[in-house]
Formats: sequence, C-alpha cells, structure tokens
Amino acid sequence: EGAFVGTPINDFVPVAFPARHDLLMDGFMERRDGPTLMTGRNVPALRGDGSAFSAEVTLVPIDLNGEPHVLAGVTDVTDQLEAQAAVTRSLREKETLLKEIHHRVKNNLQVISSLLMLQSEQMPSERARELLAESVQRVRSMALIHQQLYGVESLERIDLGDYARTLAASFAYFLLRQG
Repeated sequence: EGAFVGTPINDFVPVAFPARHDLLMDGFMERRDGPTLMTGRNVPALRGDGSAFSAEVTLVPIDLNGEPHVLAGVTDVTDQLEAQAAVTRSLREKETLLKEIHHRVKNNLQVISSLLMLQSEQMPSERARELLAESVQRVRSMALIHQQLYGVESLERIDLGDYARTLAASFAYFLLRQG
C-alpha cells in the first residue's frame, strides 16, 4: 500500500525476470508516439517479504521538471487469476458432464427404439404393430430434437428448418420401410 511509495519498480521484479522487465521498460520509453499509459497483467512481481505474486502493472509517463519518469502502479492479481482458473476448471467439468449426459440420453433413446421394434415383430395384430411403429417414430423424433439441441453453439438460435427437413426425411424413410 503506502509503504512502497517512492520505491523503484525494479525492487518489485523477481531476480529471474530482470531482463524481461528491462525490455518492457525500454519498449515503453522508446515508443514512436512517446510513452503513453500501458497496463500489463500477470507480470511476475515481489512482495515486501520477498514472496512472488502475479501483478497487474500500470505504467504512466510523467514529466518532472523536464525529465521523463514513469509512475508505476502494481496490483496483486493472484486471487483474480486463481478464481479465473477455478471457473475454467469448473466449466471443463460441466462440459464433460454434459457430453456424458448427451451420450446416455442418445443411447437410452436408441435402446427404447430397438425394444419397441423388437416388440412389434412379436405382435400378432397389424394395428398393434402400427401403434408400436408410431411409437418408434416418436422416439426417433425425440432423439432428433435432442441431437439438434446438443449440436448447436447457442440455444438462442436453432435452425428449425434443418430439423424439419431431417425429420421429414426420417419419416419418409420410415414410410418406405413400412411398405
């Protein structure tokens, strides 16, 4: 906080990174359009106790009695970076779970469809076979909706025309098989 006011920025640079720091500072001071406000995130820095942390460094050029200087603001962003990493991990886990759920739903719908088709072969009544065939078609329609929803980038925009064409083709195939 206030304890570091007036401390040269080099005092915050870990021993392993002075060359990188010098390069950044030289680049900042030698910009063609002159130095302007610059912010760098996830820059390695040192605390007063000597421990390393991730910092956001803001450099502001100032003129003191005709001499160019740089005002540097150093903010510890370790907590923000850790929180961001936790959110990224959580998102990956949720994506994995969603893929697993999709796979299971798809398999279950296929099993239901297959069981209905097997059952229809055992039915002596033509009407019962027709009813089971209609049920198979309903399950396939649900599977198609599920597949379409799973395949879209965003649920805000779904191509119903594509779904309708695929459903119509599936139904036409079903009718052809029924003879």
